[in-house]
This record gives sequence, structure tokens and C-alpha cells, in this order.
Amino acid sequence: MDDRLSLDALRTRLSAAVSAGVPFSIIRLGDGEGRVMGYPEHVPSPLLADIWRTWFGHTAYREAQVAALREALREACRAADVIGVPQAEPYLGSEFGRVAALLAREGSIRPGTALCHAGFHLWFERHGWYAGLLAGLPEVGVIGPRDLTRVLPDRFGIGRVHWLPTPPEMRFADLPDAEAATLARRDAHLTTRLPELLDDGIPRLMRRYPGLVVLVGAGLPGKLYCARVKALGGVAIDLGSMMDLWAGLKTRENPVFVDLRTPLGSQPVQTQPLSFDMAGPAHRGFIEDVLHLHHLDEARFCKPLPREDATFFKALLPACGDDRSLALVRFTEAAVREAEICRQVADSAFDGMAAVGSVLHVASGWGRLTRALAQWLPQGRLSVSDERADARAWQARLFGTTDVPWPPPAEGQKHDLIVAGPIVPGTWTAEAWLDTRLATLHGLLTPRGILTFGLPSGRENAMLVEAALRRLRPEAPPTWARLSSAPRGSDDLYLVGGSDRDVTALRVGLPPMGGFESATILANGDTAFAGWAAAPGDRIARLTVAVDARPVPGLRPAMAPPALGSGPGAPVGWRFSLPTTTPPDATVRLRIEGGSGLAGYCYATASGRFLT
Repeated sequence: MDDRLSLDALRTRLSAAVSAGVPFSIIRLGDGEGRVMGYPEHVPSPLLADIWRTWFGHTAYREAQVAALREALREACRAADVIGVPQAEPYLGSEFGRVAALLAREGSIRPGTALCHAGFHLWFERHGWYAGLLAGLPEVGVIGPRDLTRVLPDRFGIGRVHWLPTPPEMRFADLPDAEAATLARRDAHLTTRLPELLDDGIPRLMRRYPGLVVLVGAGLPGKLYCARVKALGGVAIDLGSMMDLWAGLKTRENPVFVDLRTPLGSQPVQTQPLSFDMAGPAHRGFIEDVLHLHHLDEARFCKPLPREDATFFKALLPACGDDRSLALVRFTEAAVREAEICRQVADSAFDGMAAVGSVLHVASGWGRLTRALAQWLPQGRLSVSDERADARAWQARLFGTTDVPWPPPAEGQKHDLIVAGPIVPGTWTAEAWLDTRLATLHGLLTPRGILTFGLPSGRENAMLVEAALRRLRPEAPPTWARLSSAPRGSDDLYLVGGSDRDVTALRVGLPPMGGFESATILANGDTAFAGWAAAPGDRIARLTVAVDARPVPGLRPAMAPPALGSGPGAPVGWRFSLPTTTPPDATVRLRIEGGSGLAGYCYATASGRFLT
């Protein structure tokens, strides 16, 4: 089941299906579908509630509803000719490995079904292959929230587009707040639009246009739509967020998504730098507290974001519904999370940041991580390298970094720590390209130095890295370590040592996580909070509460038995109450400490507004 179609093979197969007009379905599964597939045996309710909020705008799912969707998704998988899955090792405990682990286990895949990577839809755009697939078709169907009835004919010369609209995924909704709230309250997609399309809309469309190619982008229900299209003789292609991009929206932080440029092009979202002063009072309190906890000076961190920062303005901000205040919170969270990885490496290998001789940040962009590293390192020890000279110059001006062009000169300064972004922002790794990149970066290390970078999780990429390092120095390959539980989202963290450095014993831990789930006003006027917490691969050692950064004396949240299992990493429930005298706009912080000593945090206001 792990033999996946290459891009070229997938292109050939899709082209054949479109040309012949034979029944066909290709769907893509991600971490959200994995949560539905694994619930309740392998996935706790907080994780399901989180994805439910993303898709449908609320967390009030019903058990029978989830069970019915899980079975319908299983049937959609069995009906598919090709299934896109994340490039991660099959592992029930991994957000991106869970899908592959469950497909065969749950009987959701037929023997003849092929696999490909779930990100094929973006790579087809990058290679310009949609034109060859769709150009000149007389009719095409679209099922999703984006109106592409004019876009696709202009872009691909399609004769006519038949659009069956759906509610958007609520996290990425471009609707007025009142309309989005109404759709969420009515559970409109699941209770109304899904049965309408399955029972009437799709059958009527397919009766009029037999063998129609239908492009689908509708979250989890979209997998069901694909199965229905195929059953009625059509060709269904699950393109997901590709439709957002064609509509001129950039709703994902995936670096491949961010880098894509469509001919439609949109004007910059922001024409002036974005100030942190635009954060609302509650979010501002969160940012101030997080920076204080990580020993970061607020004034030095909260420099305005330049309008050229595409990762923020064209990915993070749209993903937050253009809520600038919330986007600044997510920006701060990501910067601190990345910085903590560097701190753990420095503590383990060098006795702390102050003992690191020189640090090079590669693919630094517009300085999200630089804002933290520049404060933790002595002056003059941080260099940044990026393809954009203006981004390097901007960081040098604001943070005092040393400007290093990309690629750096081989005879340039050597560094104790090189921090690279995802070394391959995608799936298919060209060996020659990887060899060149690793050789360049490893050649800049001091003998005691360490290179860190990310690659999408998976055994295949680990084998590629090992082979590349052996080719780099056949007589004595550098030591390396792959930390598959590292805090890099869907990426594994790789450490590679300099000529005198053994990195095999170094470890980077994932801080505990958690969230507020409910806030209830009690009869006496107090507010009762409840939520969940988990420490990956560890146990929850202690919970403490602070209000406006001041610990609440004597308050110890009660912990419930694990919500799922009892081993390391099993989530727990918690609850505590605050008195009615607590100011409603006060920032409430729950500190979650794991047995290893690492700590995570979640936030709300005393009035019950959840900030994380």
C-alpha cells in the first residue's frame, strides 16, 4: 500500500480518465479525515471538536452523525480509484500518519486502489499541468464554495462551468460574520446541503452531462460528492484548496501553496506595514504574556510586519479570516515555537544560546524567527540568508543581523548552528538537488556545529537524507538524527553534526498542549472553566492558573482521568473556577507542565472568550 504513484504516473492516469470520460474518482485525505476515521478509538474528542470547528464552525457534533460520516467516508475511499494521503509513516499516534495506518486496518481501501501524495493538487498547478488536463473541455462541473464559472473558462478555455455551491469550511469562510454564524448554527452543510447534493443536485447534473468532469473542493463532504459523481458515471477530482487559489484567495500556510502565483493575481492585502498595535486588548494581553514567559522583550519583538511578507499577508492572515488581531497571535505562537526548538538544541549541545559561537538562519523570510533569536544571542552572532536581498537588508536594519547572500559563499564564515526552514517544501525530493543543498549547508558548519532542517514526515525522506549524507562524505558520513516527534507540524526535524559533532543522542521535546472547551456561569456568579491537556510522549505533571500574569494562590485545577487510554501522552480533562470578582477582560492563563519539565500554555479571557 506504500507504493505511491509518481506525479507523472498520476498525470497520465488522470488524463486517460478525463479523455475517455469513464467513471473515476480521486480523493485526498488529510489529518482532519484521519481524526474522523480514528474517532473514538484512536482520537480523543478535543481533536475531533477542533476539526469540526474548522469545517463546520461549531463543536456540537453528535455521535450518530460522526458514525454515519465515518462510514460514508469509508465507502467513498472504497469507491476511489486513487487516494491521496500525507507523506508520513503509518502511525496511529501521528496526525498525518493516522490516515495511512487506518486505511487498510478499517477496510477502507480496495486492493486495486492506488495511492499518491495528498498534495498533488498544488504540484499540478506548479507544473502547469491543469491546462493539459482541462483545456478545451466543453463542460465541467464544480462542487464547492468558490464561484469559478468565469475563472475556469478564462483560464483553461472551458466552454461552460456548472457550479453546485456548498457552504465553505468555516475557518476559511469569506462570508459576513452574521451569515457564517447562521450557517454554523444551522449546521447547514451536513444537515441540508449534503443530502440535497447527494440526492438531487449531483444526479440531475450527471443526467444532463454523462461522463462530466467534476472538480470538487468541499472538505470532508467533498469525498462523498466524489463517490456520488463516479457512481453516476462522471470523473471526480478532489482539488480542495486549489479552488481557493484559483479564486484569488490564499487560505493555507503550506509553503507550496504560498509560493504559487496564479495569472489571476490579486493586489497586496496590505499596502502599509502592519503594527502589533492592531491586536485587540485580549489578544494583546496574550502576546505580552507569551513573550514575557519566553524572556523576549515586547518592544524588540513587536516590530511592524512589512507588507512584502507573503507568508503572513497571503497565507496566515486569510487563514484567520482576515482577522489581523488573531493573525498576530498565530504569528507570535509560531515564532516562539520555532525559537524553542533552537533553544532546546542549544541547551543540549552548547550549554545554552550564549555559548553558541555563530548562528545562520537560512530561508529567513521577513524575520519571524529572527525576532526571537536576535534577543537570545549576543550581538553580532546571528546571520540571515534568504533569496530576497530586501528581506535580508530589512532584518539587518531592524534586528542587527549579518546579511549573507543565498547561496552563501563556500569560503564564508562557519557557524555553530545553522537553522534551515523546510529544506524541501513538498513531496518529491530530487536527489541531486538534496545533495547540493546539504553539501552547501554542511560546508558552512564549524567542526562542532549542528545543522537543523525539516522534511515532511516519512521513512522515505529519512532514507534520502541518509543516502545524501553518505555521498557527501563516503569515508566518514556526518552523524545525524531524525526527531519524528519534533514540534514542526507535519515535518520531522533533522539534526546533522559537523565533523567533530555526534548528534545521535540529542533530543528535542514537544511541549504540552491543551485548550479551553467551556466557560459556564455558576449560580453564585463564579465562572467554571473546563478543557483538555496532553503532553506528547509524557505525562501531565502539574497545572497552574494565572490571571493577568499573576498566579492565583491556592488554585489547583482538578484533573479528570485520561479521556483516551492511559499511557504517555494520553489527554486529560481539567476544570477550575474563578470568582465573580475577576475582571471580565482579564487574561486567564493555564500552564501545562509535563514530567520532562517542558511547559505549554492555553489562554482565555475571564468572560469566556478562548484565545488559543
